Amino acid sequence: MTEDHDWDCRLILKQNKYTYLFDYINHKKFKNKILKAIEQTPANKTQGVYKTDWKVDKSVKRVYWENYVKHIANTCIDILKKDLYKEVNQETIHHNHWFHIYQKNYGFGWHTHGESNFSGIYYLQLKEDNKTEFIDMDLSIEEGNLLIFPSFLLHRSPMIKNKTKKIIISFNFSMQ
Repeated sequence: MTEDHDWDCRLILKQNKYTYLFDYINHKKFKNKILKAIEQTPANKTQGVYKTDWKVDKSVKRVYWENYVKHIANTCIDILKKDLYKEVNQETIHHNHWFHIYQKNYGFGWHTHGESNFSGIYYLQLKEDNKTEFIDMDLSIEEGNLLIFPSFLLHRSPMIKNKTKKIIISFNFSMQ
């Protein structure tokens, strides 16, 4: 069983009024458990992504999310809500979540996430030169960071040109 403090996040940057970069404090402690849970999740290839559960039936259990990343995301979202609304009583509606694995010659083009107010990316495995790119915004992102940004911001995962692997877990949410 995990403890509440296992999910502690630290706000390390507020880029603009609505873009937040967090450091997941226990990333090294849980990284291999999350990777193992991803390996056990059915997946396929799609649109420049080597492996993803994006188009896998939503009824399939996603242990990586339920046991780990959901708690990390909610902790970071609570910090965002306290900053934006001075409280955490705003209801959070999670729309969806998925993992993407990129390797050499894979990348995802420019896009937005129109069905939600905010999007999040947890960088489970990342090398410096494989970070997410945004139009008119440059962020110093590292493995173990969780980025939350307005869903309308145009972003992409550039094609990986070396033998490294990039693994992210993304999610979309809104607040009421």
